[in-house]
Amino acid sequence: MVDAKNFLNDYCSRDELRDRGIGVDENDSRDIVQLLVDQIECADVLVVTKTDLIDALDANYKEAILRRLNPDARILRATNGEVTLNETLNTGRFPRPLHLWRTRKIP
Repeated sequence: MVDAKNFLNDYCSRDELRDRGIGVDENDSRDIVQLLVDQIECADVLVVTKTDLIDALDANYKEAILRRLNPDARILRATNGEVTLNETLNTGRFPRPLHLWRTRKIP
């Protein structure tokens, strides 16, 4: 799930997980951006939430970023938290063989 309203704040963040109190422990030096990108890249379905809180141009822009990070994922927009379950459950789209997973480093 991708929070459309806050996605760019997290995508452009320099925070580490521990800065937000969500690291495995106080020594967890992973950053928010890398975790976000890793999760997007390995998803078979991306549900974009809160699209009703942003305009269409903004939604299209964020979807383009998601498509660039994971061109194979099905992207669904949820409005008021609603999405059709048969598009998200038992899709047969996962698991992808490990050798097909993308790994990218964010500069």
